[in-house]
Amino acid sequence: MAATKNKAKARQLCEHIENTLNVFKIHGLNYNEYSDEDKTMISFLQKFFGIRINFELFVLCHLIVSKLSGNDGLSTKKLIRLMHLKLIESVDLEYSIHNLTKKKYIQSSGNNYHETEYKLTESCLKAILSFDRKGLKLSSKKDFADFMKEFDDILQDNTDFLIDFVPDLIEDLFKTYFNCKEVKWIEKNIKLRINQSLLCIAVREHLLFGEAMDYEQAVKTLTNRKFEQKAFEKELLNGSNQLVKDGYLTFEKDFFIGRMLRLTEKSIGILCSEISIEKRSFMPQMFSLSNPEQLKSDNYMHTNRDLQFIEKVLSNEVYTKIQSRVPRISILLTGAPGVGKTSFINHVAIKTGRPVLSANIATILSSYVGESEKNIVKLFAEASDAYKKFDVTPIIVFDEAEALLYNRSSKANKAVDQMHNNVISLLLSELDKFKGILICCSNFSFKQESFDPALHRRFYMVSEIKAPPVDVLKSIFKYHFPEISAVDADKFMCDFPFITPAQIRNIKDKFEIQSLIDEGFATGYDAINSIARKDLDVFIRRKAIGFTDKNYN
Repeated sequence: MAATKNKAKARQLCEHIENTLNVFKIHGLNYNEYSDEDKTMISFLQKFFGIRINFELFVLCHLIVSKLSGNDGLSTKKLIRLMHLKLIESVDLEYSIHNLTKKKYIQSSGNNYHETEYKLTESCLKAILSFDRKGLKLSSKKDFADFMKEFDDILQDNTDFLIDFVPDLIEDLFKTYFNCKEVKWIEKNIKLRINQSLLCIAVREHLLFGEAMDYEQAVKTLTNRKFEQKAFEKELLNGSNQLVKDGYLTFEKDFFIGRMLRLTEKSIGILCSEISIEKRSFMPQMFSLSNPEQLKSDNYMHTNRDLQFIEKVLSNEVYTKIQSRVPRISILLTGAPGVGKTSFINHVAIKTGRPVLSANIATILSSYVGESEKNIVKLFAEASDAYKKFDVTPIIVFDEAEALLYNRSSKANKAVDQMHNNVISLLLSELDKFKGILICCSNFSFKQESFDPALHRRFYMVSEIKAPPVDVLKSIFKYHFPEISAVDADKFMCDFPFITPAQIRNIKDKFEIQSLIDEGFATGYDAINSIARKDLDVFIRRKAIGFTDKNYN
């Protein structure tokens, strides 16, 4: 009778898994659009699997359905397509896969990284089909390291749906770990839950990063009420808060960020002496992360000697030898738009297997006093973190770098000029301490005095990239249009000798789109030539009236 009962429950469990995926297909990660019934169903699955983060649960459900459907497994690429994820969400996917593998719910198969697939473990499958929660090994005793891992998971879920529920999730977590001796100590000695949570955030920062914490950001995480936030911050600053008064937390000053809170030796001795939790995977906030397999792999071609030299320096064989002696490889590439600066970086990243971390300059610079300086400190701190965490040194990219590397003003009479000077001075200081690979790209030449002169010595190489010669452009044209004859390719290059690789790619994209949507579209050289003339009309007119551009000579 018990077996029959479990079979019925297992069937209901599988139905919930299937229905959850259907809800996810309709609403995606927009949790505010989920009905109460949907949330109850998801809550049921979370309790069974012991998973608090919705995204992690959705990934597991996809792998369960794949296994039950008879498939061998799913790669990260397949999961990204299947779940219709954006680039930034692929980072969450990798983090979820890491957590599910660690819990032994899923396992990897395949030796090559690009072909790695993930599938359900037999023990997890057996637990689902027999509705045996103990089979997931969730009943084992948990310690403070497990508590802090789940606490970190709660804080790292940045979805709009869960932000408002952070205090409730923390409350549930404390109840779950009521038998843990460190949790018992916290509840016995710290009166208010908000103080208990703040202390745990400080423990988290110490364990994961060895750093102090931005208490303003921590308070905002713990309460979304402005009045409570200000009152709590005031209590911390004047020393009347229990954590500061009893010596569990102490303030330290950071020149650019301001006052920070750090665990005291007293707290470290009580809470951190017996645990060592694994550092989580790199989760960038100031950068957008692109792994080598996510980058566009065009057949990149160039004959520039500087680029060939950079490519050699950044190769795994050479860089491994020079990394200890020359910890900073910083390069500034200048040149007209479309000559291939970004394409070159992608080409090197794919060839060497290096992740690319692109900084969005617009998010760094702020109109508020002191914010730009804070962002630069965070940016380089994150770059330093990436240097330590990745097995292969990533490439840090500043695109449109002239917005950040501008010349300082000697007559800084206005507050805004002084702020600009502070930003570039701080940037120079951070560059001196930087370890890793940094490539800055700009459409402005260094000779135009757009850049601060002090930057020159901070760069290992400053190179002005010209458009490739005609023979290379012809090869690029032939790569994108293999059906075109050599005679037509020569004719095209005679008509458009000033063209850039980016413009050729744009013409190719327009050609593909037009051929798909226009049934009467006549393919061939004449169609390509027509699209090119329409696309490059402004350049043709400039040439006709006598203007020249040195970059295209």
